[in-house]
Amino acid sequence: MLHIVSSRNVIERVEKHLSAHDMVLFIADGTYDIRYIQEVSNYVIDEDLKVRGIELPNGIEAIDYRKFVDLVVENGKSITW
Repeated sequence: MLHIVSSRNVIERVEKHLSAHDMVLFIADGTYDIRYIQEVSNYVIDEDLKVRGIELPNGIEAIDYRKFVDLVVENGKSITW
């Protein structure tokens, strides 16, 4: 499942619902709470980082919107937090 973190202060709730093969994507204001989460794939929209002046943490892959669409299709299921 793809967990799309688009809001602040929700990452602790997200972490409680993760399974080993899930993916986490930080977008919009969710990038303010960006952190590497072990045992899942971690992504962030590169443009959202740049606009907010946030540096890319280790272990997180910066992607564009085309890759975002690919992740949604690849996972089949997603939830936005």
